[in-house]
Amino acid sequence: MQCLNCYSADMVTPLNDHPSYIVCPACGAIELVYEPQDYQAPVHKVEPHRNPDGTAKTCIIFTAGGYGSGKSKASLEDFFLNCLENPGGTGLVTAPTLQLLKRTTLKTLFREIIPPPLIRSYNKTDGEIVLENGFVIYTIPSDDEEKLRSINAGLVHMEEASGIDRSIYDQLLTRMRDPFVRERKMYVCTNPDIGWVKEVFADNPKRADPKHPEHDMYNASIFVFIWETALNKHLPPDFIEINSKGKPEWWIKRYLKGSFEHSEGMVYPNAYKVGISPLEPKPGTDVYGIPLAWERFLTHDHGLRNPTALLSGAIDPEKGVVIIYREYYQPGRTVPEHVPHFEERFDEIPHGRLRFAVQDPACRNKTDPVNGKSVQGLYQEYGLFFEPGNNSIDAGLLRVNSYINRGCLFIYNTCVNTLKEMYNYKWPEVTLDDPKNPDEKPVKKNDHAMDALRYALMKLPDDPELLKTVAADPPKRYNNVILHDQEEDFEEDFADDFLSYV
Repeated sequence: MQCLNCYSADMVTPLNDHPSYIVCPACGAIELVYEPQDYQAPVHKVEPHRNPDGTAKTCIIFTAGGYGSGKSKASLEDFFLNCLENPGGTGLVTAPTLQLLKRTTLKTLFREIIPPPLIRSYNKTDGEIVLENGFVIYTIPSDDEEKLRSINAGLVHMEEASGIDRSIYDQLLTRMRDPFVRERKMYVCTNPDIGWVKEVFADNPKRADPKHPEHDMYNASIFVFIWETALNKHLPPDFIEINSKGKPEWWIKRYLKGSFEHSEGMVYPNAYKVGISPLEPKPGTDVYGIPLAWERFLTHDHGLRNPTALLSGAIDPEKGVVIIYREYYQPGRTVPEHVPHFEERFDEIPHGRLRFAVQDPACRNKTDPVNGKSVQGLYQEYGLFFEPGNNSIDAGLLRVNSYINRGCLFIYNTCVNTLKEMYNYKWPEVTLDDPKNPDEKPVKKNDHAMDALRYALMKLPDDPELLKTVAADPPKRYNNVILHDQEEDFEEDFADDFLSYV
């Protein structure tokens, strides 16, 4: 192409063969040659929302996807283009560790994105890149919190955010106040994970629905882009085939499909199947859409500093399906504070429909620090009686997984804490090449609703088919007076068992 600066020569490839630009041999002008693929283009068209005075609100651009999906390339390119548009501003690039920062982010910036003529200086010791327009990019690993606290930036790029603590993300948001950057942007780039990045970013679009139970947490300033590896047309044609060989399903769905519903070591790998929208109330049902004739149950796991979880469930007698339709999930409360909520859950169950109320068997042993009574005894003082649950972890996990895999367990998406726990309930981390036997016990963290769920399903039959209630037609009845000539037939037909319903 002809130089658009001097119009006297054609642009050529630079002598250093850097892929990010071409140069005019006459006047030295450079032209950036980056062209996003079709699926990447929307990242560069994000328009931040405006304050009443017309100034731009801080926007957060989340890019995630499988290996080779081009998420880092698109994210860093947009970060750099915004650096060029804000002379004298300040930016920050961070990753979980210094080694990762150097090996991935900085390598991509220097080798593929920033033309060397636009770099005025680079101080490796201080991790400071100064562009020719005066824009300063600090490169600080996220595990160096002291340095991060001293930064005021207008542009921030987080690489491999799933490996960075949520507290660092929150802290960096407070550091975005550089007055020399007109449109402040934070770029969050990561592989799919079911940790905080899923909760904060990947799940955010769902909250836009006013009916979503977490609609009040919806952040309109977060822009989400999730891509699968196959979208990148620049990859070798056999890239996906080679990288799929011998890999488990969760690995393929997470690292090639870009799925946030799959993760290494999930205790319930098919947990994404259980969330459903609440049933619509209609005649013959309660306000939760549950038919009044269905059996109900309550299951409870007690905590003090940790959350106390109480789940309300129902059993569909026709399909043999269990539905968790309501949750109570509160930390830091005493028994008297829980009681009104527990009483409400008991009272809303139709008379004669409570199949059981079960709780952590350890409640018989846990004692109140003030009066020395067991937790079970404290609830009983208020007329709330639970029977001890079966706390066999191995059997309980098998039972829950069995119900999930058979399509016999569903949870209303209004039970947000129960679903979050299910998605994040994991085994201790084991790599693909780890030779040792994996631990059989899940990580003991954020599992209060999961414990309650186990207690409930351990009260139900292992085969969900046995939950079905099938009525049979009774046999034909005979009058009290039997004609003499019918006695022989009567004795033959009902000789085995007159009261049988077979």
